[in-house]
Amino acid sequence: MSKFDYKISVRKQRGAALLVLAVVLMLTAALFMIGKNSRNSDRLQREADVNRILLEAKEALIAVAIAHPTNP
Repeated sequence: MSKFDYKISVRKQRGAALLVLAVVLMLTAALFMIGKNSRNSDRLQREADVNRILLEAKEALIAVAIAHPTNP
């Protein structure tokens, strides 16, 4: 194998390494985005639960106020 053949082989390997690195970076970015969407979904679900609980508490307070015999 001549020096020329060795340089071509090294260039091919560098290109392959760059391609593998690009794929790894793209997969990492995709997983990060999926995880971020999942966290947003969890946050929205918690907010919906809190809003439902607050609405039930409000209705309960109004019911107690209406039912109070001396100070409605």
